[in-house]
Amino acid sequence: MWIRVPIDDDDETNTRGQCGYEGDVGGLLEGLLGLVNVIALIILCVQAYRARDIRSEFSEARGVLLALFSMLQATIIVAPMQALLEEDNTNARYILSVLYETTTSLTLLLFIFGPIIAHNRKFQRDGGSLATHPITGVDDTDPRASESHTEQQLTLAELREAKGQISDQEVELRALRSRNQELEDLLGKQRETAGNE
Repeated sequence: MWIRVPIDDDDETNTRGQCGYEGDVGGLLEGLLGLVNVIALIILCVQAYRARDIRSEFSEARGVLLALFSMLQATIIVAPMQALLEEDNTNARYILSVLYETTTSLTLLLFIFGPIIAHNRKFQRDGGSLATHPITGVDDTDPRASESHTEQQLTLAELREAKGQISDQEVELRALRSRNQELEDLLGKQRETAGNE
């Protein structure tokens, strides 16, 4: 619940507002919330480990790792500073809390959505070619992806060549059918002439 806590014992009008609880229920709820966060973090790390071999276009594991590292670093810096600040120094505590929340939120957003936006802009800038597509494009940092893309290009080149050969054969087939029809018409005329004689 929302409570007012006096900052200075001598002055009852000088207070600060905060969320508080009475009894052991609040501590139990805080413990459960912390446990849920730790379990979610463990599940996230396990899933990121399982997705380690997925190409970077399909995986956000690297961004999540960087975001978690940045949040851990911010926590390591902010937690001792907040513990060292006096309880009645509300301005400094407020500014520190706002900066911490802003930093953790921005790192999470930038490290996860930043690469997606960069891939999309690169795709649009390069005219949407297959080689720079954010999903099927080449990842320069992953040699396996480059090899796979080269194999795809070879396969596409082979398919184009086969399609060209099929088109040429279809043209030849049409020409042969036309010549066959002419020969059948000529043969029919010769039979009619031979039958009349």
